[in-house]
Amino acid sequence: MVRPVRARTPALIFAAVVAATASAALAQLRVVSLNGYNFDPLDPMPRSPWADTILRAIGDSVSDDPFVTGNPGIRKPIDVLALQEVHSAQTTVAGYCNIMNALYPGANYQLDTVNGATTGAGTQGLVYNANAVQLIATKRVGVSSGSGQPRQSMR
Repeated sequence: MVRPVRARTPALIFAAVVAATASAALAQLRVVSLNGYNFDPLDPMPRSPWADTILRAIGDSVSDDPFVTGNPGIRKPIDVLALQEVHSAQTTVAGYCNIMNALYPGANYQLDTVNGATTGAGTQGLVYNANAVQLIATKRVGVSSGSGQPRQSMR
């Protein structure tokens, strides 16, 4: 059976027009990994103003595409901040979340409240801009032990 070409012509013309008039989509997600350890076991909060300065500088930096000429980079705040060696979500991670919301008014930084087990080296934490990403779930993986992983993995 031979199908007439005319039946597909409107769809092909539409696809060609869309392709010809479409502009490049510029999207970027800024993900940062940071060791949240603050050297003071009696004060589990982020060290301020140092943490503020670092997080502001990361958000102010321009990320350029090395394959595009000129300066096409995007300057934007952090979307996801992955923290290691934090005391807990309720202390250290909440402190970083508060700093991020203060640095970037209008952002909606939230934190993951799940704590992983630790042998004393801290756990992981996550701060994210809910205007940019959505946390679907968090899962603890493995067991923290002196002969195994010092911090329970989080996914």
